[in-house]
Amino acid sequence: TNKTLQSWQEASLLLGLNEIFIKTQNSELKTHISKFIHTKIDANGNWISLPKEVDTVLLAFAISEVSFIDEKCKKPALDYIYTLLKSKIGADGTIMYRVATQNFRYVDTVGFVCPFLTKYGLEFEQEEAVDLAISQIKNFEKFGLLDNKIPCHAYDIHTKNPVGIFGWGRGVAWFIIGTLETFKILPEKHLEKKYLQNLLQLIAETLIKFQRKDGSFAWNLLDEHSRSDSSATAVFAWFFKEMNLKNEAQKSLQYLQSVTQRSGAIDFSQGDTKAIGVYSQNFEMNL
Repeated sequence: TNKTLQSWQEASLLLGLNEIFIKTQNSELKTHISKFIHTKIDANGNWISLPKEVDTVLLAFAISEVSFIDEKCKKPALDYIYTLLKSKIGADGTIMYRVATQNFRYVDTVGFVCPFLTKYGLEFEQEEAVDLAISQIKNFEKFGLLDNKIPCHAYDIHTKNPVGIFGWGRGVAWFIIGTLETFKILPEKHLEKKYLQNLLQLIAETLIKFQRKDGSFAWNLLDEHSRSDSSATAVFAWFFKEMNLKNEAQKSLQYLQSVTQRSGAIDFSQGDTKAIGVYSQNFEMNL
């Protein structure tokens, strides 16, 4: 029901559909993608409804990934998002999630902003944007990750204390999305490429240990009694595939197939989190 949250849900769908188009070159799919994008940005490349929060940054990244949309038809929208992100930089030099909680740095934000900042910075020669993405990841690793690279929900920028739980499945997924996409976008000779590769390898080694026999992952990785979460499992399947862990990826895909209805609806995805440490126990059918 929250349009701000729906923006990253739309982004995820757009990223997936664009990958299918790249592989199939399906003209009907291309038409649908184009129509959707033009419900967000006009013919001059400006946002029809100006984004106010960082959730929308992932949607901007997804739009930037669609190669058949002309650059001039999306650059003004991307420029606006970069300006928005600069306005969200807090006292510690990293990006806040909400002004109301500006003393905290959420793991979600790594996934929302780092891919966009990296791609935008490289394409439009804004090296400070790339630096900001790397800083967001490095600071969260320093203050928000256990030694085994499992993240907490957030950390306080003043006390440096973690808040929320460690091992929230979707939180782990957000950190992976931000870190892996940043790694993929950076050129091979970039100074931070090796750092990100090592970090991703450590995360993969830890995550394998939490995969259940049926291929799924719990909504709380550190609680063996917590129920499986399809949304986190989907991201981890993608992560394993990208890390060339084919057996683990296949096991997760088989689990996801087992909870997919004939209509395409996916069962057992965790509902939206209400606040730091307040996690939904709603795992009913999600479209």
